[in-house]
Amino acid sequence: MISLQLVLIRGLIYAFTLIPKPFVRPLAASLLWLLRPVLGKEKEKLYRNLEEVLNLPRHSIFAKNFARQVLQHQIESGIESLVSAEKGPRHDPIEILGFESLEATISDLKAAGKGLIVITGHMGSWEFVAKYCALATGETFNALAKPSKSPAVTKYLESSRSKMNTRVLWTDRKTLLKDMMLSLKHGQILGFVMDQKPDGRQGPEVTFFDRPTKFVAGPAKLATRMQAPVLAVFCMREGPWRYRIVHKVVASPHHEERDEVTLTQAMAAEIERVIRLYPEQWVWNYKRWRFQT
Repeated sequence: MISLQLVLIRGLIYAFTLIPKPFVRPLAASLLWLLRPVLGKEKEKLYRNLEEVLNLPRHSIFAKNFARQVLQHQIESGIESLVSAEKGPRHDPIEILGFESLEATISDLKAAGKGLIVITGHMGSWEFVAKYCALATGETFNALAKPSKSPAVTKYLESSRSKMNTRVLWTDRKTLLKDMMLSLKHGQILGFVMDQKPDGRQGPEVTFFDRPTKFVAGPAKLATRMQAPVLAVFCMREGPWRYRIVHKVVASPHHEERDEVTLTQAMAAEIERVIRLYPEQWVWNYKRWRFQT
């Protein structure tokens, strides 16, 4: 069954690679229209977040247009990320801006020999964050990820990410902590997509969009314990097949921060800053907060 599902997934992705570049936007719009009957729960979460966090009435024209932009971005960016991985570096259709600056920053941070923690969020294309960080060093990018509920999807994602020189550290592995620490001890990059709620909602509580919000503890724990530098990296979509790398040093190689909450707050603040710059590119259709009914 898994093999059949994997064949179907790969067949679908291959079909995407055959689509002329100008057709991706109308294709995404068509898919969004076709998927309307099954997007009810996603839209409900999206509208609830917009109401509670951005104070946008769900029945307003602005909220409806914004919701459409969020969902369409996810489809377009998803297709472009998958096509880029399948076509490989020699035929990559993506135009990327800001790579040289990222390359220089990563080189400076890694020179200390303490490895590098890269944090990002579910916005723009987080797959490209791993891809271009790996290209910047010529080394494998180690990325934490939760396995999909579908084993076939998990297997495909691992294969696809390996084509972008990304080694996936699945969060259900018993050796996860050891693997993370070894990555940093060996001077490698360790990446976290850290804007979703932590398992069991256990983690440092910081302010995120003016709300008390729990974040995952891993990045700050490792950064304070091993004095590893922290770099926030985002790959934001500026148009069809065109992305810009936005990055900022959150903790330098010689930082002496020992407080995990303080460091997590700095990471959360940078994620929020970039979301506010590109609001339609974040996953607002995610149940990030608990609201009073």
